Amino acid sequence: MAQSEEIQFAAKANDKGNFGHVFIPAFKDALVDHHAENGQFVDLVFGDDQLMKALNALMLDRVYERLRPSDDATAARAGAQQ
Repeated sequence: MAQSEEIQFAAKANDKGNFGHVFIPAFKDALVDHHAENGQFVDLVFGDDQLMKALNALMLDRVYERLRPSDDATAARAGAQQ
C-alpha cells in the first residue's frame, strides 16, 4: 500500500487523522482484493469489528510512519549519514 501514489500523497499532505480517511477505505479494498489468497483471514477480519479496528490502527500507524517519518527518526538518519 505504501507504493500507491494516492496513499503517498495523502500521507504527505495530511496529519495522521485525516490520512485515515484515505487509508482505511483503501486498506479495506486491499483486503477484499486479496480474499482469494487469504479468504479465512479476510473473513475473520471483516467479521470482528474489534479486530478490524485494531488492524486498521496498526496498519495506519505503520504506513503513515513509513511515509512520514517523525522528526526524531529523520534527524537520526541524517546524523548517521554524516
